[in-house]
Amino acid sequence: MPCERLGREPTTAPGRLSEAPATDGEPGRLRSFRREDIPEVVALRQQVFQFSERERTERLVAYLERIFYDHPWTQDDLPSLVYEDERGRVSGFLGVIPRPLLFQGAPIRAAVATQLMVAPESRGLVGRRLFRAFLTGPQDLSLSDTANEPARLLWESVGGSVSVTHSLSWTRALRPCRHYASRASSGGAVRRLAWLTARPLLVVADALATRLGGSLVQHAPPGSTEPLDAAVMAATLPRLLGPRALRPVTGWFLYYREGGGVGQVLQVAARRSGQALVLRHLFYDAWRGGLAAVAGRVEPAWAAELGAQRCWFERTGPWMLIHSRRTEIMHAIVCGAAFVSRLEGEWWLSF
Repeated sequence: MPCERLGREPTTAPGRLSEAPATDGEPGRLRSFRREDIPEVVALRQQVFQFSERERTERLVAYLERIFYDHPWTQDDLPSLVYEDERGRVSGFLGVIPRPLLFQGAPIRAAVATQLMVAPESRGLVGRRLFRAFLTGPQDLSLSDTANEPARLLWESVGGSVSVTHSLSWTRALRPCRHYASRASSGGAVRRLAWLTARPLLVVADALATRLGGSLVQHAPPGSTEPLDAAVMAATLPRLLGPRALRPVTGWFLYYREGGGVGQVLQVAARRSGQALVLRHLFYDAWRGGLAAVAGRVEPAWAAELGAQRCWFERTGPWMLIHSRRTEIMHAIVCGAAFVSRLEGEWWLSF
């Protein structure tokens, strides 16, 4: 797989975050996020974003405290960032989550950017200032994997890059009638009602299609699956990944069910020679559990086998944003020599 183009504008060397007023004409200042800022950040999020998985304010407050202060990798020199306007109010925020990784066997520090938000009255250069301050931090690798189009443009404007391959998603339909009808029903209430009404017929159609044979039939693959604890996964993962240059310190296999009967794959690991069998077990397990499809984010090392097993690829979701002053780390990611799953970024968070 060919390597992708990297960002053209380099960022400056790491420096200490200045809390002095900006000199770019924008009032206010950037500073480190403090625990006592959480209520203001929650209020800002409720103003900026329409959707939250935690509708009650107190639950969102507790979640932010858990994610940004109570996780095991907090580091004083990798803080989240806030923007204070000229009246001292928190009008901008960028969450930062340190993440330990290994690169060519040596530990490195990654930092995940999440929840970029700016109050409507402060929009302008604030988002760009937050990203620039983040990218000039001491981390070896910066990444964000649920970015929308405006965030991508901001990231690239301050020297960041996009991993286009990691911005693709794959889907394997297991019960295609149900799955395609569910996708088509996302256009509004009328379509949703039509899908719910037709669902019993779709179940019958999928059952008839399965009886016809072909690729829709999910036969039990050779071997078996069984629960695997985290300790065994962590011990086994280095052997499964082989000579990957960049990989997490620990890892595991995980997928879960979401709306529409789709199983979302967070991470899957296998030797290259075992990829086909592992995917067959994944698809069979999801089919046996009643799912209509499984989906995940493309990892270059798995792309060929995913295509061979009738998965389709599309670029309709978020962007994967990356940046490092170490070109060897960047090339490892964009050229497919890195193991960077949904668990290494922000995708798994549930704000």
